[in-house]
Amino acid sequence: YEVVVVTLDDDPTIRLVGPVVDASGAAPGTAAEHRVAIGDPVRVSFWTADEHTTLPCWIRTAGGAR
Repeated sequence: YEVVVVTLDDDPTIRLVGPVVDASGAAPGTAAEHRVAIGDPVRVSFWTADEHTTLPCWIRTAGGAR
């Protein structure tokens, strides 16, 4: 599955890593391939794997070049 490094607009020195998903709450590995390109805007979603593990995931938002 696709994994991205995200730089925050509010503080470009902060970078977060996570998988790309198609919908909020979707499990990693469920997104169609090549959904995000460098520079595309994304929003965070959280996937709960179990009671101790929650992962940030990323969903491409409107405004990206495609």
